Amino acid sequence: MRSKDVHEVATQHSLGAHKVMRTYGIAPNPINYTLCYLYAVGEDRSLIKEIDQNLEEQGTLLPEVAERLFQQYALKLAAPVHDLQNSLEELAEKLLADVGHVAKETRGHQTAMQSVEGKIQAIRSADDVTLVTAQLSEHLQEVVSSGERFGAELANAQSEINQLKSELDAARHDSEHDSLTKLYNRGTFDRAMSDLIKSGCQANSLALLMVDIDHFKRVNDKFGHVAGDKVIQWVAKNLKTALDGLGEIYRYGGEEFVILCKNLTREQVDELAVALRASSVRQQIRIRTTNELVGKVTVSIGVAFYNEKETQEAFVKRADDALYAAKEAGRNCVVFADQKSNK
Repeated sequence: MRSKDVHEVATQHSLGAHKVMRTYGIAPNPINYTLCYLYAVGEDRSLIKEIDQNLEEQGTLLPEVAERLFQQYALKLAAPVHDLQNSLEELAEKLLADVGHVAKETRGHQTAMQSVEGKIQAIRSADDVTLVTAQLSEHLQEVVSSGERFGAELANAQSEINQLKSELDAARHDSEHDSLTKLYNRGTFDRAMSDLIKSGCQANSLALLMVDIDHFKRVNDKFGHVAGDKVIQWVAKNLKTALDGLGEIYRYGGEEFVILCKNLTREQVDELAVALRASSVRQQIRIRTTNELVGKVTVSIGVAFYNEKETQEAFVKRADDALYAAKEAGRNCVVFADQKSNK
């Protein structure tokens, strides 16, 4: 399919996505747009079935449902990015054609100027001078006009390229980050972990901390999902501040976060985990709109160090088991996978 045809098809899918969002009052954010775009494409029947079911039951697409579907089907704004790449390819083809056209014009100007040069050498009278001068002026004007046209085309092309690059960067950023907390998302974590393991990660050179907000369901049940989102945002901000650049934090899903730390000693990871746990209990949370007091929010943390040649799934499971042990130990504590003791 030609780039023009691809672009036209993508435009139709985009219009379809916007129609679905307008019809069901779905907020036009990147995650919802991507889901509605692929819904309009109509290739993934499982996704379409789930969206249809939620639209029928809820009358719209709830944020928590959209996020789950987004993660489950690993969309990550692939369609918009693909469309932007097609647009860039189309623009590059157009620019290449323009350059070829100007090059052809330039060759024509060169031939014409060579002809004028021959006539200059053959000047014998004042009339010859007048004639040659007129021809030279005409050809020079054509050269100037061609240069101005090409300069304008280049300026327009550069403007389009800058705009498309900006949109592509924005789409890539949205695909890598969680919309609620602005942290890196689950997909970005999976890719980062995979890259680290494939690069030949040494034993104990990588620590994985799994963090879960304690009794989060109670917050949602008592204060509602909006308050729950505020708590997630608040904890995410505190964790990132306490992390202080010693690792990378990701929202793993729901009320759970994961942190990757490279080349830290066990003592350093121990101190960091304790600091992360303490970061959320220093003050009580109050819902600003209702003035309701949520109280102190605590987190449980499970920690695992990488075993050489361990699979990603096994590594994550050990950290998750340690987190479960922390929950079993009474919550608001840190448990290491190899010790299963809490701090």
